[in-house]
Amino acid sequence: MKRYLKIIASAVFFLTFSLSAYSQSVPSAEETLRVLNFYYNGKGEGIVLADSKFCQDIHRSGGAKFDCKNEIIEFGPLSEDGSPPEVFHKVKTNETVYIWMAYMVPMGTQEKIFLRFNLEGETKRTSGALTVKSSIRYRTWANFTPREAGDWEVEIFHEQDAGPQLLTSMKLTVE
Repeated sequence: MKRYLKIIASAVFFLTFSLSAYSQSVPSAEETLRVLNFYYNGKGEGIVLADSKFCQDIHRSGGAKFDCKNEIIEFGPLSEDGSPPEVFHKVKTNETVYIWMAYMVPMGTQEKIFLRFNLEGETKRTSGALTVKSSIRYRTWANFTPREAGDWEVEIFHEQDAGPQLLTSMKLTVE
């Protein structure tokens, strides 16, 4: 009986979590104005990494063009205290993984980003520079094929005159 309650609770949690992702609230006038001011007047202030995720592929056409296709994500078990479950990203060795990114890049700006791929704390590869151009939603991606099993970390950097700025890091388990 307890097992069935956990299954039902998990289903309710995931359904609620999934639906909340689609029912975005309308931003306030102040939030909208702040974002628009940054986009139109933020040249020289940097870029914003709005989202990043691991994907199996990228849509190449249609309404979802340049969006993530089949996000690589798993949820752990629901905890007894009701806190959200752990999130895992797992792939097999020699499976190509796309790192999809969405940026806000202020008008009149063109910036460089790069990715660093670490296995168990050791840098295995650094990508070449990718250019992100002025857009309210600039989407780009990089891919890699991990040849070794273990715990990988992908770090996304913004190249700046003062040196690289870490924007985010993402964990990936390769089996």
